Amino acid sequence: MSFDYGLKLGSLYGDTYIKLLEWQAQLAAQHFEKTGEITVIVQDNHPIHTSKQVREYWDKWQQQGLFFFQLPKYSSEMNLIEIEWHQLKIHELAGQIFPDEYDLAIAVKQGIEARAQKGGIAFLIHKRYIPDPEQLNQQRFKCAAQMREML
Repeated sequence: MSFDYGLKLGSLYGDTYIKLLEWQAQLAAQHFEKTGEITVIVQDNHPIHTSKQVREYWDKWQQQGLFFFQLPKYSSEMNLIEIEWHQLKIHELAGQIFPDEYDLAIAVKQGIEARAQKGGIAFLIHKRYIPDPEQLNQQRFKCAAQMREML
């Protein structure tokens, strides 16, 4: 598992998200060429993640070895970043006042790095390398089966 992130002040729109994923696709292509392993980004169902603009790139990115695993809607307990954000807010950012977005962004970056040093999950993009697409499908079925057992 690795941790790559981009820091953006203000709102994140489709074109900026696509630039971030283009960067990830380049890294995925390099990784796939070296190892034969695909890269999987696990993400929630935020509208930007599945927008028409973004979906138009999916085939291209899959050819580069970059795949996406969409978490089910309304499953924040499965979205590990939600847990990490909570920890970041109460341990790294609590009690601080930031004069502007830039200072807040720097504090978030430093908090992520501090959480990573402490062994926290500390990721904004959660990705895992899986050897082949068939194994990805097996992982999806296993995850779905575990969810059914919990319900």
